[in-house]
Amino acid sequence: MRSAIKQKVLDLLTNAVIIDDDFSFLNVKDSVDLDNVLRSEPYAGKAPMKGTLRYERSEPDSDDPVAGDDRYKMKKLRGFLELFKNAGILPIPLFYTEEQEQEKSMIRACMNLTDFSVVDYSLINKDTSGITIIKENIENPDLINPVIIFTKGDKGRVERALEIDGDFERVSTFVTPPCFRHKKHPGLFIHVYCKTEFDPAPARDNLAEYIISHFELYSILVMAFNSQCRKKMRAIEAIRGDHKNDFSYSFFLLAKFLEGYSFKVLDFSHPITMYPVKVTLDELIADEVQSDQEFEIQNENEFIPILGKVLNSERIKDVVGSIIRLSSEQ
Repeated sequence: MRSAIKQKVLDLLTNAVIIDDDFSFLNVKDSVDLDNVLRSEPYAGKAPMKGTLRYERSEPDSDDPVAGDDRYKMKKLRGFLELFKNAGILPIPLFYTEEQEQEKSMIRACMNLTDFSVVDYSLINKDTSGITIIKENIENPDLINPVIIFTKGDKGRVERALEIDGDFERVSTFVTPPCFRHKKHPGLFIHVYCKTEFDPAPARDNLAEYIISHFELYSILVMAFNSQCRKKMRAIEAIRGDHKNDFSYSFFLLAKFLEGYSFKVLDFSHPITMYPVKVTLDELIADEVQSDQEFEIQNENEFIPILGKVLNSERIKDVVGSIIRLSSEQ
C-alpha cells in the first residue's frame, strides 16, 4: 500500500522550476555525455529562454576557473537539466536577475504552476535569498508545496538562516536531507542540499517520502487534484500568452497514447475584423523557416504559405516521428 501511494506521489512530481542567478557549481554525473546533450532536443545548442530571461556571458569565478567559458557552462547546464529529464522531471530553468517586474511575475507563476521548486540560496542581489523568493512567491501556502534550496557553499549556513528566519522550524535533527517546514503552513516544506552533491532523482524520492510520512491520505488526494488544476492553468497560460486580442487560439500536437504530452506549434490571435493576425511560432520552427518568432499577417494570401512552411518543417516531422515511436512503445 505504501509503495503504491509513494508511486502516486512521484507521479505528481514531474516538473520543476529551477531558479538561479548563474547556474554555476552544478553537479553533472560522469555518465552524462555533455557534447551529446548540447546537440539533443529540446535544447538544440541554444541557451534556455523564458520571456526576457536569457543566459548571458559572465566573468570567470575564481573558484571555478572555467565558469566564464560560455560554451562549457552551457554544456554543463544542459547536462544538469538532462539529469532532471532522466529522472522523469521536466526542468524549467529561470535565470534570476531581479531587474524587471515581468521577471518577478514569471517567477511567481512558475513556482505556483509547477509541481515543486528548486531555488539557489545565494542570488545576485545579496539582500534577496532563496528563502525570500520562496516566502514572497508561494501563493497557496496551505497546500502541499515541496521546495528545495541548494547552495554552492556550506549548506549549514542555509540551515542556520532558516532557523533564524522565525517562520520555519526544523522537522528533526536526524532527518537527511535537512528539512524545515513553515510553522503556520506546514504544507510548505524545504529540503536543503549542497549544489555539488545535488541529484534530482534521489531528491525527488526524498520529497515523496516526506509527503507520505507527514501528510494524511486526503491531503495527498488534494495534492493530486491541485496538480490537475495546475496542468489546466499551464494550458490556459500557454494559450493566453501575449495574445490579448478578441480571439486567441493555440495549435498543439497531441499524442493519444502519451498522457499529458503536447507540443505547441504556434499561437495566433486576431481582432473581430479578422486581420491582422498576430502569430507566435515555436522558436526552432521560426529559425528553420527563417522567420521572426512573433509577427503579424495582413491577409489570407500571406497566411496560407507561412502555415504550409510551418507544417512541412523538419521540426514538425521530428516531433511527429518521436510521438509515433514513443507511442508504439507504450
